[in-house]
Amino acid sequence: MAFITPPSSPSYEFDRGAEDSEYCSHSSSSSDSFSDDDLQGSESTDDNVPLSGTHAFIEKLLTRQYPSGDAILRVASGYEINSDYFDQHGFESPILIPSIRGLNLTLPSDGITIDDVLRLVGSDVMVSVINVIEQEDEQMTLGEFVRYFKGFRMKTLNLLSLEFSQYPLSRVVGPPAIVKEISWTCNAWPEQTPESVISRPNVARYCLISPEGAYTDFHVDFGGTAVWYHIVKGAKLFFLIPPTTANLSTYEQWIRLPNRREIMFSSLVSKCYKCQIKAGQTVFLPTGWIHAVYTMEDSLVFGGNFLHWYSVDRVISVYELERRTNTPEKYLFPHLELSCCYAARRLVVEATAVLATGGCILPHLIAAARALLNSIPKWLRRDDTLKEKLKLGPEPVNHSKLVSSLSKLLKRIDADEASQIEKESAPLKIKIKVPPPSHITEERKTVKPLKIKLNSAKDSPQSKKAKSEFTQKKVTPIKIRLPTNPNIDEDALLNDISHKDSEFVYPLLEHESAPDIKDKAYNPGSKIRGLKPREKQPKRNKAKKIIPELGIAIKSEEAKIIPPPKKEKPVVIPKEESTIEKSTVLPTAKSSSSVMVTKCKKPRKGMATVKQRLSKKLKMGTGHLPYV
Repeated sequence: MAFITPPSSPSYEFDRGAEDSEYCSHSSSSSDSFSDDDLQGSESTDDNVPLSGTHAFIEKLLTRQYPSGDAILRVASGYEINSDYFDQHGFESPILIPSIRGLNLTLPSDGITIDDVLRLVGSDVMVSVINVIEQEDEQMTLGEFVRYFKGFRMKTLNLLSLEFSQYPLSRVVGPPAIVKEISWTCNAWPEQTPESVISRPNVARYCLISPEGAYTDFHVDFGGTAVWYHIVKGAKLFFLIPPTTANLSTYEQWIRLPNRREIMFSSLVSKCYKCQIKAGQTVFLPTGWIHAVYTMEDSLVFGGNFLHWYSVDRVISVYELERRTNTPEKYLFPHLELSCCYAARRLVVEATAVLATGGCILPHLIAAARALLNSIPKWLRRDDTLKEKLKLGPEPVNHSKLVSSLSKLLKRIDADEASQIEKESAPLKIKIKVPPPSHITEERKTVKPLKIKLNSAKDSPQSKKAKSEFTQKKVTPIKIRLPTNPNIDEDALLNDISHKDSEFVYPLLEHESAPDIKDKAYNPGSKIRGLKPREKQPKRNKAKKIIPELGIAIKSEEAKIIPPPKKEKPVVIPKEESTIEKSTVLPTAKSSSSVMVTKCKKPRKGMATVKQRLSKKLKMGTGHLPYV
């Protein structure tokens, strides 16, 4: 499998704060930058510094103390590994599968050997091998390498990049089912057609043949891809470093140094874990993990790389690192930008369908959509290469429409999240059903009186002071000067005196003179009675009463003539409503003469009755009313 070998830039940006807290225990105040002298001084000050890949370097690496990989490895069975497992647990830590049962890994039932690989691939196929001691690439045929592997070895050669998807070996060896389920190459890329100018990336099937003592220095797999790794024969020792912000920044500065082979990268980070993978076991490495591999025994390994939905932001970060460092084309993931565009199109289609049915989008897919929306427009503005690939790909894609639809999807997701948060933050409304009065029993009708217990407050310092002053104050008694009148009986006076001196006498208090009277407690409910019963007022003798009828008759006789009513303008009244004028005779007390009173339909206010009219007249007169 390919890995990063050229130097890289010192300005690496990678925001994985949650992983920093999970895997790193170093202080945040430590500097992320270092000088070449610091790097060299951390290893050795000798002139003969061992280089990576040499026996001295490997021996020094193996003798260092590293924490066990059990602290970071997740152990699971092959039956557990599926998309639901990754949706629940994520894909941030390496996963170790002890057995291939349930993993659905395609392998011959009777096993496979290096000779089978040579037969199914072909002896004339050119392969690229790595000279471990020199850390340089060499080209040879697969047949030559197999003869070297079986014969006398003058040097250590490591075969890491035999991709066999185009050979008959792919029919007997295949990746696990989970790789086919979540890989962008298998799901996001359109179907290949003969007219397609750009072919689908084939990076999921690699064969690795390594002799004992082979060593691959610390690296990150190309394009930030994840790795599946199954050992058929032999054993491998992995040195794993988590992809934290500090570790990746240190890695970028280390890899761009010209003398990086003299520096052991594991000595520059806070934590490096060591774990051994044996024959029959499978390991999954997540995106961005920095790792080195040492071959403990002659090994035959099948593995591969794949892009997935669980760490898209880290994939893009590693790809940008490769671009900044001018990584050669053969070490890059083929058509990674185009793969991201196809993944974005697939994400828009499926997410829109889920939202239309009332479903919700998983958090890692939302994070993937944001990372793609932040990167694809930048790639389109940078040059026209991606635009041409979108036109020449298996299915032409309108780049403007792709960005617009991805932006609309995120806006819709944000709106749904905002509405959900608003609903959750809304106050809870509780409806209480009150039964009608007919259902209220007699017991419930009776209202118990409210009992309030008043606690007597303690006296404040001011009140205590006032009381003490009042009690200590001397009360001056009332002094009465003795009279000098000789006619006053002094003995009788002395009976009413409680005390006297040469000048004054002190009168006896009222309660002292009447000791038989006792004070009673105050009772607010007692009735207050007067000291004497109320006397009846005597009636006036010869009280005169006015007879109203006689006064009216006398006053009318004095007037003699009642003034005729004022002439009013005739008013037209309907027949139904017209009334006949009636005459009323008012008899007097002593005379049989009668007075004719005309009654109108709507008299003025205060003139409706005879009494009202006569009272008006009487008030105008000057005579006195007769009394009887």
